[in-house]
Amino acid sequence: MLKRMNDIHKYLRKDGLVILRNYRYDFVNIETTGIMKGGSISISSYYFVFITELESPYTVYVNIVPNEILNPIQISYHHNCHFRYLNLSKLDGCPLNVHENLLIKMDKGEVYATIFNQSYYDNYNKKQVNLKYIKYLLFVKPRYYNCRHELLPPNFSIQLDLIKKAFLLEKEYDENLFDVVCNLEAELEAITNKMQYTPFIDE
Repeated sequence: MLKRMNDIHKYLRKDGLVILRNYRYDFVNIETTGIMKGGSISISSYYFVFITELESPYTVYVNIVPNEILNPIQISYHHNCHFRYLNLSKLDGCPLNVHENLLIKMDKGEVYATIFNQSYYDNYNKKQVNLKYIKYLLFVKPRYYNCRHELLPPNFSIQLDLIKKAFLLEKEYDENLFDVVCNLEAELEAITNKMQYTPFIDE
């Protein structure tokens, strides 16, 4: 299994997500209903965020964030944030090229990212491995039309909940909420620590 996340939830402030200059950010909003609202299209309540280390282009992290934590001022000053909106129906037979090392595709109801030319550290065999490509499940398509309850893998559903609660905690400290955030962090770490392969970064 592959560890693809980093600790994006640790870069929250009360005014939103801190955008770091040593990364490229690709925010992809994949809407699943196609419902029109007041003459405008509907959007998903969260973005998948593909974060690429500029000094290590073979390391792409995958995260999920709720829309409300994005700070337009941070984004406008970063100059390397890229946004894409995609309706799920457009993915059927037509993959989205995010950048040269990253493709989003749907196959048999599963929406996944294909990440090319990746370097990993094999935690079991204690050596670097290079993979021509890997597939990483983002979510499973809803079975019924107009259903907004796409099935997220556990790591994404936990991270989404963690970020929402951590953002509230940044705005106003609450001891009970602090405990909830700590528990969610531990739960997410337990999942990622089981991964055999972790991203390899040249020092």
